[in-house]
Amino acid sequence: MMMMTRIPRITGTRLVAVVIVVITSTALPPTVWAAAPPQFERWYAVMLEDQHVGWLHASERRSDQPPHAPPSITTQIQLKISVRRGPAVVRIASDNRFVETGDGRPISARYRQTLGLMAVTHNIRFRPDQIEWTTRQQDQKQKRTLPYPRIPDADPSSDDPGWLAPGQIQRYVQEQIEAGATEIQYWTLDPSLGPEPFAVRMDVRGKEDLTVYGKVVPALVCDVTVSNLPGVTTREYLDHDGRSVKSILSLIPGMTLSIIEADRQLATAHINPPELLASTLIELDRPIPEPRKLRYAQYALTLLTPQTDDSQQSMPLNLPDEGCQQVEWPSKHKAIVTVDLNRPTTGQAPPPDDSYLDASAMLDADDPQVHKLVNQALPSDRTSQTPVQRTEALRQFVHQYIDEKDLSVGLATASEVARTGQGDCTEHAVLLAAMLRAANIPSRTVSGVIYVERFLGRDGVFGYHMWTQAWLTDERTGQGRWVDLDATLPDAPFDAAHIALSTSDMSDRALINDLVAMVPVIGRLKIKVVGAAHETDPTP
Repeated sequence: MMMMTRIPRITGTRLVAVVIVVITSTALPPTVWAAAPPQFERWYAVMLEDQHVGWLHASERRSDQPPHAPPSITTQIQLKISVRRGPAVVRIASDNRFVETGDGRPISARYRQTLGLMAVTHNIRFRPDQIEWTTRQQDQKQKRTLPYPRIPDADPSSDDPGWLAPGQIQRYVQEQIEAGATEIQYWTLDPSLGPEPFAVRMDVRGKEDLTVYGKVVPALVCDVTVSNLPGVTTREYLDHDGRSVKSILSLIPGMTLSIIEADRQLATAHINPPELLASTLIELDRPIPEPRKLRYAQYALTLLTPQTDDSQQSMPLNLPDEGCQQVEWPSKHKAIVTVDLNRPTTGQAPPPDDSYLDASAMLDADDPQVHKLVNQALPSDRTSQTPVQRTEALRQFVHQYIDEKDLSVGLATASEVARTGQGDCTEHAVLLAAMLRAANIPSRTVSGVIYVERFLGRDGVFGYHMWTQAWLTDERTGQGRWVDLDATLPDAPFDAAHIALSTSDMSDRALINDLVAMVPVIGRLKIKVVGAAHETDPTP
């Protein structure tokens, strides 16, 4: 086990988040909600490679048409899985419900997710011209009124928003299949992916007899892609009713996620959770001595194709080129990343907008406990400290406050971390970002990799990591820039053994997309150290 007070905690949260997003959003597409018979339910076993990790339960219920109310359809997907991150077991649960009228008009939706220790529930009510979105976590409540969701090209004067509710999707897809369509496209909305509609495309590949737990099922084979989950393609097998029999997705090289129809007893059988984190570590050809003292480093990044380690593909990420990190592209396959703490750049990044100060479901900066911690970390007279001093005081406070540093928390909100003081690098990053916003300092989170000398029995590896950035004005130039802050570090706020791969304002609209953005990268990234220097060395 890593000594938590001396080296940072790297994380597998990114992969865990990808797993749950993919399962609830694409691995079981809306065709599971069949129009006939009126009520049904199915159980599925969730597998990673050949290991059972949990279950998924899909159901549809129709109302009995009471005298003074129209009939309604309630569709529901429930999920429970368990995986290991090092020695710790992470348990993930979600409950996704959608209620619509018999003719497909949305009434309400609810999405309940447990990634940390406390469940977060999102309740949505659809009104004629707006939606009411309420987020709850324990006794905390956040309510917002948002415009009624419409697809980009929808006629604003029309009552048709351009997207389909689950019951409508089933009818539409079934009609397209019966008509012999080879490409089926539609727009829909899923509360687990936020308040914006997204496009779904189903490419029909043909028919195949599929053996599922001892029985042969004639299946229609489709590839399913979703517009706000770029790089994610699910191979879907549907039965004659258009219901999912099996879904297959390659998460990272050597790790395939499958959801297979089963009976309840088999789906919910006891499992031995597999370990995910070790498979994401990136080995180097030579070690980096004293990484926590590193002030300058240059890295060559390439992305290997899924098929072979000998060929390369274009980097799918827009690597951050600001703050203390600069990026050059000698080719579309290769990025040269320079991290120089001695020469940060200023004036390149535009000033952040209000989204970097706003509270969100994940960075709930308006939470009373978050404000209480800010008051504990900073003096009552805030003017006695410069903004740089305040950010460092908050960083050090978060490092000390999260005293139970472990990998058992999946992805907790800032308000949860403020109450539990528990988590890994993700929890450090979100709590610090929320506290910065509560102190009126724009902030965002950074997802990337960090070099550690030893982790999970491996020497000299890069592991996926998350930290925080604050927008501060450079006292010498008067220009603003993003400043890196890693609250997992006990001493210096940052070092050059970090490589930023993406940033996020952690807003409700952007969070899921930002989490999934690195799907094509995990397990395929290759890093070579070109040069490195410590504080006492001259910069190369």
